[in-house]
Amino acid sequence: MNPPAAYLIGLAKCGTTFVRGYLEKHPEIILARSAHHFMMPQERYEAGHPFYLREFEKPKYDGKYVIDCCETLGHGFVFDEFDPYASDPCLVPGGNCVTTYDPHTIIDRIRGTFGHRIKIILIIRNQIDMLRSVMKWYRDDVPSPVDFMQTETWFRYVKGGMYHSTVSNWSSRFESENMIVIPLEWMKMCPDSTMQWLLFFLGVSEGKPYAQADQVGNRNAGVSNKEYNLFALRNKYPGIWMPPSLVLPFMSDEILPKKIIESLHGLYAASNQATSGQIGFNLKDFGYPIGGEPCTSERR
Repeated sequence: MNPPAAYLIGLAKCGTTFVRGYLEKHPEIILARSAHHFMMPQERYEAGHPFYLREFEKPKYDGKYVIDCCETLGHGFVFDEFDPYASDPCLVPGGNCVTTYDPHTIIDRIRGTFGHRIKIILIIRNQIDMLRSVMKWYRDDVPSPVDFMQTETWFRYVKGGMYHSTVSNWSSRFESENMIVIPLEWMKMCPDSTMQWLLFFLGVSEGKPYAQADQVGNRNAGVSNKEYNLFALRNKYPGIWMPPSLVLPFMSDEILPKKIIESLHGLYAASNQATSGQIGFNLKDFGYPIGGEPCTSERR
């Protein structure tokens, strides 16, 4: 068996798939997509654990540096009565999604399986841009941005943007030399130097020079959340779909109202200041909200 040597835990809509696309280009690295196992209800987790480990007995992992990943693992939710790969009732106003915010259970499960020396890669993103991406991701599933902001899903994403809490949770279980935090904006601005830094952290030989062009068509190449039928609401809640003609206003250039952006800027300023101290560089340099006027990395 060749178990994972690292976890790309990410936070949904923070660029985990983007980074995954670069890592998969390295000839020594192979990525799995089974880490959602650690989010399962306790009984299902225990029953499925042997099958999870058996995954890494497959020949395709032999001789490779294995990284397992799950885009929502970093949010810290353990599902009590809900399969995250089946549907998302949290998206429906008033819907009941039975989860427990319990990040230490997820972290302890991983550490208990592979030990504290497992490598942890956390991808973060400017929260305003992350929430814009969330809005676009769910644009076909709710009638309007205002309706979406009343759902449990929206509040889960907003809470997930408190990166200082996520960093604290993971760093409390894993030593600093085994954990790395990468702003997505850094990867986009300097893909080659960021990748070489990441490969050094993993202990993998340097790859070819990496360029932004390497990411063109990433999702079209099959690296896609949709491929796994995530949040398959279309069958379960057909009544909430809007006519195609109503999608366009939701897809406008600025889908977050200005007052919401200002509110989020104030909400995340202290968290980003704390995160900057935790990871050793100033997130304000990447456009994250830290005092002053609201700004974003993609709209400066």
